[in-house]
Amino acid sequence: SNTHSVVKHDVIAGTREVHNKLEKNRRAHLKDCFDTLKKNVPNVDEKKTSNLSVLRSALRYIQTLKRKEKEYEHEMERLARDKISTQQRLAELKNELSQCMDVMEIDKVLRQTVQPEDDQASTSTASGTHTHTHTHTHTHIAEDTRVSVRNTFDRHAYHISQTWSWGPQRVT
Repeated sequence: SNTHSVVKHDVIAGTREVHNKLEKNRRAHLKDCFDTLKKNVPNVDEKKTSNLSVLRSALRYIQTLKRKEKEYEHEMERLARDKISTQQRLAELKNELSQCMDVMEIDKVLRQTVQPEDDQASTSTASGTHTHTHTHTHTHIAEDTRVSVRNTFDRHAYHISQTWSWGPQRVT
């Protein structure tokens, strides 16, 4: 019976020793975790801060990060809307510019087709110099067309200048 109590005492002592070792490991792990948390939470003194204070600081920091995340999400949504609006405005301006360029191309072609010296075109005949009235009439029609094209161009240019706004437009 004496041996039974010695064995029982050794078993209890062995169990207590295992328990103590496990508890020591658990505390060491917990300490490591708090040290890691202290390093990752701003404005926490790594040496003198209690674990409760570290947890409170970590909670405040997490709340701040969540608030900033929402702000950034809203900013990204606003920027996405601005991007779409800007792309639409760019497409409108490209279309207007394309129309103006078409008018300018017509004007250029007309200027190349009818040269100013055509007004003075003449041929020599046996009786002397004869001016072509056909060329003069053609030049007159081309000039009227050029004036009409110029007026159309000026209207487009005025429209563009009136609708263009300098700086980014805020879309809300």
